[in-house]
This record gives sequence, structure tokens and C-alpha cells, in this order.
Amino acid sequence: MKFIKDYFENRKRKKIQNEIASLLEKGYQLQRNGKLREYAELMKQVEELELHFVTDQETTEDNTEVKSVDNSNFIDYDGMGNQGRFPKDK
Repeated sequence: MKFIKDYFENRKRKKIQNEIASLLEKGYQLQRNGKLREYAELMKQVEELELHFVTDQETTEDNTEVKSVDNSNFIDYDGMGNQGRFPKDK
């Protein structure tokens, strides 16, 4: 189920990225042709899409749980990166 959800989220992000890229290309052409008012309106649309893209990314990152580990009290006994992660109870 997670695979399907990730697939559609990535597809949505890719669509927004492609739309931003195409608008930037159009903006480049408008700027070169001296149509600065149209260029400014297009850049406003690009900024809105980028804001939407960033907020979507932040919400998906917030949904994933990341457990932080305090590495200050670990001892690396064997030099192989195990860092003293041994079971305390048998």
C-alpha cells in the first residue's frame, strides 16, 4: 500500500516540477522578447507553484516518523560501528 501511495505522490510532485520548468521556459522567451508584464505574471505563477511544491514536500516529510538516537553514550567496542548496541536483558 505504501508503494502505491509513494508512487502517486512522486507522480504529483513530478507533474508540478514539469509545469514549473515549462513556465520558466515560457518566461525566458517572454523576457527575451521584451514582454516584461507577461513575464512578471508568469513568474508570479511560478512562485505560487514552487510554494505549493515546497509545502507538499514538507507535509509528506512530516508524515514520516524518524526516531532520533542519542549517540553520546554509545561505545564503539570493536571499531566496526556496532557502538555498544548490545541487549541489556536476556
